[in-house]
Amino acid sequence: AYPDTRGRPHYDYDELAVKWAYEDRVFLSVAWTPDTAPYSDHSVGLCCRVLSYDAAVHQSLGHAFTLSAALGYDELRGSSGYAYWNGGIAYALGAWQLDMSYFATQARATYLYGNTLAANRWVATLIWRF
Repeated sequence: AYPDTRGRPHYDYDELAVKWAYEDRVFLSVAWTPDTAPYSDHSVGLCCRVLSYDAAVHQSLGHAFTLSAALGYDELRGSSGYAYWNGGIAYALGAWQLDMSYFATQARATYLYGNTLAANRWVATLIWRF
């Protein structure tokens, strides 16, 4: 929930997701969003993400390195959807983990939502587990 959001885009919406995992290596998920607000001015009738699907794999490379990759698709009501993907590598040392990943979407997502929300980008994450 985003209680005090005003204007566009409106981020306060509901989502129901189901995920299946096999041996903490293969992951499949489906998410349903009944009430997202329209974000784009570029498509008449675009309203709401309806379903998204994705598949991901995590593969240990030994000596604290893990490789990950995912591929997914967002369906949109009133318009065709778009694919997205990511890939990265993580290094764990004790309670700390450093993750470097590249996230990308089809050009259609950038057209609909603009570079700020949908441009391809590198992301670094530092995690401390306690």
